[in-house]
Amino acid sequence: QHTSVLPLQIKSDGHGVAFYSSLLSLNAIMVISLELLFTKYVQHLPGKVAVALGIGLVGVGMNLYVAGPSMAMYVVATVVWTSGEMIGTPTASAWPGRVAPEHLRGSYIAAAAFPMQIGYAIGPVLGVAVWQASSAAVWWLSGLLTVGAVAATLVGMGERPRADQDSDSDRNSDGNSDDNSD
Repeated sequence: QHTSVLPLQIKSDGHGVAFYSSLLSLNAIMVISLELLFTKYVQHLPGKVAVALGIGLVGVGMNLYVAGPSMAMYVVATVVWTSGEMIGTPTASAWPGRVAPEHLRGSYIAAAAFPMQIGYAIGPVLGVAVWQASSAAVWWLSGLLTVGAVAATLVGMGERPRADQDSDSDRNSDGNSDDNSD
């Protein structure tokens, strides 16, 4: 919604295009200068925790846009959702390749990217439609969807070994496979 509804909200609150541009620049500067530093620490978290935390922060940041028209609140909201983006996106992007069997890795990555691309296509249209009905409703709806997305992440992102990796239970004490088919 930061590319569709946010500019409408900013204009509605009496701010200009330059302010919207500065918020997008703040996002870009933060990502460029801090994402690798964030990733250094986030990579030690369980994947589902990192992604759920990231999604949650993006949702909280989006919800903060309903808090009022002050420029400071817009900056705080942008910092919060950008932090969520930096925390969750690297793990979410790497996850399909991490859990996929090697021969299906491309399919897993494509299947994971497809819903995001649909969201990029449909989200702005739906967001603007909801915003036109009620400017606050779009941000509250984003918050509600965030709760669902965090729950789905925590349930759906289990740590499963890839099928092409040998598990310890498939090996005997001398490190050889128990499969005797030569």
